Amino acid sequence: MQEKEKQEWKLEQTRQPEKTREEKTEKAVDKERLADYILERLPAEAVKMLEKGTSIQQVMAEIENQNLKKENARLKAQLAEKTKEPLTLASEGGEREKDPFAAGFMQALAEF
Repeated sequence: MQEKEKQEWKLEQTRQPEKTREEKTEKAVDKERLADYILERLPAEAVKMLEKGTSIQQVMAEIENQNLKKENARLKAQLAEKTKEPLTLASEGGEREKDPFAAGFMQALAEF
């Protein structure tokens, strides 16, 4: 065999079968459906940013940043609600046995 014939034979062996027009169209439609599905679930702000040309990484970072800020604000509000009640040092369990060391220490401080 000549070199050219060998090369052509190798090309024929490695070529993938040509996809039919239907297969190409079906695959394109599937990609469009997937893109529509994703875009429907993105926040409007993200879609606007993508339309302006912002990269998907920047858009996702911005969305994550906004979500974290909302979570932080929510947690701060919860903390503020919890701290409105005054803390008491009084025991709610009634009288307990006093610690002799603590009692003696407090008495020594009072006498000092």
